[in-house]
Amino acid sequence: MQWFARVPFFDTLLVATYTNLGIILALLTPVLLFNKLLFRRFILSFALTTLLGLPFWYFYPAISPDELYRKNVIDVTDLLPLREQLARAPLTANLLSFLQSLDGHWSSPHTGQFAITSFPSMHVAWGVLIAYFATALWWPLGIVAIPYALANAISTVYTLQHYAVDGIAGIIVALFALLAARYCLALEQRYYTGTHWQFAALDVIKKDAQSIFAIVRNALLFRLPK
Repeated sequence: MQWFARVPFFDTLLVATYTNLGIILALLTPVLLFNKLLFRRFILSFALTTLLGLPFWYFYPAISPDELYRKNVIDVTDLLPLREQLARAPLTANLLSFLQSLDGHWSSPHTGQFAITSFPSMHVAWGVLIAYFATALWWPLGIVAIPYALANAISTVYTLQHYAVDGIAGIIVALFALLAARYCLALEQRYYTGTHWQFAALDVIKKDAQSIFAIVRNALLFRLPK
């Protein structure tokens, strides 16, 4: 990471990549409207990454490397050697400005607890979604989207907002979300068909129930004495 800090271009690129993820998502979303199926898979996958991350955020909260090692907000004395090592790696003015801008976001003024948890990394997960759907929409977009996703993953560690394991977990979450979205839309083809799509699932369930009832009724009539 010190190598990136020595090159101003990469320092600026990585900080900008991390901070502008929301803008990239906002630009990609309307473009995907050119392909209805991809748009629906994207929205569903995006929501599923958040749902998959919730149990980890709730049961296994983790603060960022910046909060733990640079600021030591939980006052862990065993971290002194690591803090000294980090102090010997000077931060660029650009990165330091970014870290200072986040100071107000980490601690909740109402509860005194940390408002954000870093595992798994949604930055990495959403970066994977951007690369996948941009390439699926039009393959030349992958020339830009895939390097962006890679730079985004590196930026999460460079900006001290995530550990490497957070990024790995983010990739896994994104892959699960993509598979789950594909499976859900496949189920939709069966349970959401008909003129009134809002109630089409009820129509299918009703027909299935009628079929089951008919089987049970015929079985009972067959066993009843004549």
